[in-house]
Amino acid sequence: MDGRACALVLPVLLVVTGCATLSPRFDQAITTSFARQPMRKLETGRVQLYYPEAKRDEALRLIQRLDRCVELLRRNRFSATPRPKVLAYLTTANFDNAYVQPQVAGLPIQMVLAHHFTTEFFNLLEIGTNHVDDVSCHEAVHYVQFQEVDELWYYLNLAFGDLLDPNIFTESYFLEGLATYYEGRLDRDTGRPHSPIWRGLFESGVALRKGEIHSGDLSSAQRELLPFGGNYLVGMHFIEWLARRYGADKLWELIDVQGRSWIPVLGVSFRFMWVYGKGPGELVDEWRESLRHSGPWRERPGNQKVLDPDLGYFARLASAPDGTLAAVTAGRDSSSELRIYDPDGSVRFRRPLTNFWPGRPYIATSPLSVSGLSFDGSGARLYLVLADVGIDGDTAPKLLALDAQEGRLLQTWETPDALGGGVDPAGKRYVFIRSHADTADLWELDLASGEQRPLTRHQGRLTLGAPAMAQDGRVVFARKIGDDFDLWIREPDGSERPLTRDGKFNYSPRWVGPDQVVALHEVDGRTQAVRIQVSTGAMTVITDAPFVVLDPVPLPGGRLAFVNREGWGWTLDWMDVEQGRPVPAPQTAQGGGPPASDVTAEPDVPVLTDDPYHAFDNLLVPTLRGPFIAFGSREQYGGTQSTVYGGVSLQGSDRLGLHQYALNIGYETSDPGPSFSVGYGNYQLAPVYLQAVFSRSADPALRDVSDNSFIPSVVDMSGGISASRTFWTTPVSLNFLGLHRKEGFESGTRNSDLFGPGVSTAWSATESTPYAGIRRGIALTGSVQWFAKTFGSDFTFADLRATAALYLPLPFWARHTLQLTVRGRALAGAPARLLRVGGSNRGFLEWDSQPEKSQAGTGLAIFPDITFREPLRGYEDATLRCNEVVIAGARYRAPIIVDHGWSSFLWLFPSVFIRQADLEVFGEWAHTWTSESSSGPAVTGDHRTFGGAVYFRTLWGSGLPLSFFYQFAVRPDDGLTPLHVLGVSLE
Repeated sequence: MDGRACALVLPVLLVVTGCATLSPRFDQAITTSFARQPMRKLETGRVQLYYPEAKRDEALRLIQRLDRCVELLRRNRFSATPRPKVLAYLTTANFDNAYVQPQVAGLPIQMVLAHHFTTEFFNLLEIGTNHVDDVSCHEAVHYVQFQEVDELWYYLNLAFGDLLDPNIFTESYFLEGLATYYEGRLDRDTGRPHSPIWRGLFESGVALRKGEIHSGDLSSAQRELLPFGGNYLVGMHFIEWLARRYGADKLWELIDVQGRSWIPVLGVSFRFMWVYGKGPGELVDEWRESLRHSGPWRERPGNQKVLDPDLGYFARLASAPDGTLAAVTAGRDSSSELRIYDPDGSVRFRRPLTNFWPGRPYIATSPLSVSGLSFDGSGARLYLVLADVGIDGDTAPKLLALDAQEGRLLQTWETPDALGGGVDPAGKRYVFIRSHADTADLWELDLASGEQRPLTRHQGRLTLGAPAMAQDGRVVFARKIGDDFDLWIREPDGSERPLTRDGKFNYSPRWVGPDQVVALHEVDGRTQAVRIQVSTGAMTVITDAPFVVLDPVPLPGGRLAFVNREGWGWTLDWMDVEQGRPVPAPQTAQGGGPPASDVTAEPDVPVLTDDPYHAFDNLLVPTLRGPFIAFGSREQYGGTQSTVYGGVSLQGSDRLGLHQYALNIGYETSDPGPSFSVGYGNYQLAPVYLQAVFSRSADPALRDVSDNSFIPSVVDMSGGISASRTFWTTPVSLNFLGLHRKEGFESGTRNSDLFGPGVSTAWSATESTPYAGIRRGIALTGSVQWFAKTFGSDFTFADLRATAALYLPLPFWARHTLQLTVRGRALAGAPARLLRVGGSNRGFLEWDSQPEKSQAGTGLAIFPDITFREPLRGYEDATLRCNEVVIAGARYRAPIIVDHGWSSFLWLFPSVFIRQADLEVFGEWAHTWTSESSSGPAVTGDHRTFGGAVYFRTLWGSGLPLSFFYQFAVRPDDGLTPLHVLGVSLE
């Protein structure tokens, strides 16, 4: 699109809004799910839900809950302004997430929900992998908050489209903390507010700090709180304290005040003061004072011993009958790895899980993606279900078998929509959970033949988890009943019966002999390991861990191992199991068959319409519409001419994002005609995205006042069509570009044309840690653009580019890294000196100690500068001209972690969080080849540069990552003196 129009100011808005842009409304996997099946639109009094036709029953269950949550939330509003219906989407894309997109810059407010999840942590936090209706209530909090727009921005959005939601600037901790707080307070006691694991995660950190929680801990960038995020974990507890201390109505008063603000990005702290009488920093100080007195803090009991003091920020655990242990872990200074412990507790091996070569059998490695970790009876093989990356970029679970002696991958099985369980003691069958829509069933996979078959055929909304198989074929598993999980038994004859019925959290059962299981159970608001007699249901608590027990597994000799929460991390603990503490009988009442499934199709909430989706639904209602205007000046014929540039922008799409369009039309004083850009995007062939763009830009003839030379007028007509998609994590794009330039000289006009096809792609396999970033890996990119007279070009040449990067860890310290790169760029057959090397800024704001300088070029003005430019670090002020270049480089980086922040900057500005200072030493060596031309003979040259830099990495307002940097470079070639650079860049 026309870059000049994008910088214009909409005078009625008094802010820079940007131009209409062309981009997909949803990501590839979601749009593909919409394009591949018939869709319908379901409507109630408060919700519009777009859903797959085959998922009608699920959609009806979902809309009933969502409509009710919206009703309850809107009762808290201060404003009387009517709000539109919630726009929601139910997708069959398995992307293990849900989100609300606020209205901003032409993107409409919308909610997107997966029909189930394959990440087990949804169960561990009592949300439920199949209870998407409860997840929708979390998202409804965001939606209702974002809709609270009044006064100036209400009328601007009404007139000019989806411009801005002022409430997005209340910071991520308020947004996510509020939604997490309310997810368990909307008619159901479900989700994180009622999860003993979630409570224990926070309480253990408070105990470590002795109550010293600070404003920076509310940031999503606080890596000490991984993987849950300070905005969620600390944010919810902070919002909960605010509601308890000042009343929940104050939360909604703040939302109302923020929604009426004219410049919402500034002064959020003052709005807190208006509502609470204190700024957010002062409120955190008050909260911290109460946390300091929340002790005494629990400690590990004497019989609980530490086997491994550092399992990172998350881990999963399994045991073999001989006492061998397996843990999948990831830490702040360690990447995802498999650890095997011998029965005596010594480490057998630690093996990274990342694969680095094309054709890798899996991509995902995080322990959060792991479920169903279990050994076979011999202890020789280890099995797990990995929520891997699918070909369309969504989640594609698969079962992995690993050699327990070395960690080698032995075999994989595709297990779509699956959550892990366990292998039977004989090592012949693997039992797991598979979901269809919002219904979960037990499934069995024959490890010899690969055949998969269902063991149950449930109906309606149902969440299951953590199945384990006994020697005789019985399966113990977790089942969400109401708001909690209970344990159930499936007998070999297919019948099911409850093992627990106590209204507590029960999960992660493991068999210990034919009549006992160990499992997680909620005790005094914490998860502990319990032993349950299967025949009688008698339960005994066998641990007294301070905060959280995860994955309890039996060991020989009456011992138990488990993942223990300590501070902001986890340890591997084990203990001798003693007699334990019996749980009173009323909590373990048995009896009764399976609960009635939620199979009711028609909801209590009246359905107003349920119609097939129409391709033009909302297509002709632009989501961005309105005029723009900018004022400037230009030197013309010896004097300064004031100019006005104005026009109109339109942007829109149909509701499913299968069609998108963007239009910008403008005119500047004295231009030879208007400037415009028009684009159309099509996702009907999803996952392939098709795009066509055409634009015209014009500049008048000028007189250079320095030497009275004539600068010709220019009219550029450019266009392009492209097809793109991503395979797993690898993007591929095909395009055809065209450019026609008309230059008006005093003696006449000159026309030039450039047309040709191209292809580009990128592939990478890297291993990273939160503190060091990428530590090991390979990254490759390649592109070809061929311009030919065959297609109407005035020239025939190819633009060839390839890059390779190798990332290497260094000894003695986990955080410093070395990056080696090689880049090649060749304009084969092009006019001499067309390729520019160097002269590229490292940031969007930059000051160089040297003036800009450049070697003589081709004299051809047709070629857009940015098209044929290759950056060279240390040559930010200097441009070399050539036809081909190879650049080899090395960069050493040492990060100094800070992770400290403040709730606001100088009270007026948003929060600021200092992440780290990166110290860098670099060197690059460019070798250039230049063809013979009228400017000189064919030559080659070497251009070396080396130096150092320091980057201060920050995060502003929870969403703007800015790096402030200083760089010093020595250039021994080309007669250049040392260069100092100061700047600001976006990460």
